[in-house]
Amino acid sequence: VETHTEIGIDKIELKIDNEVKYSSNEDYITYSWYYNEATIGFHEIEAIAYDIIGQKATASVKAFFFLF
Repeated sequence: VETHTEIGIDKIELKIDNEVKYSSNEDYITYSWYYNEATIGFHEIEAIAYDIIGQKATASVKAFFFLF
């Protein structure tokens, strides 16, 4: 996830199934999610960026994970 704002990013959160998995004060984050049998199925992945005056922007995707 990469973000930009003229007034500055306060933090970025990464949520998987509505649970915060990672939070950072940088303008970008990188996160690796290693899945196993418990993660097979549909999941929602959401990134939320907050600026320094409290505004936020979100992006999300629903994904289906499976093993061969």
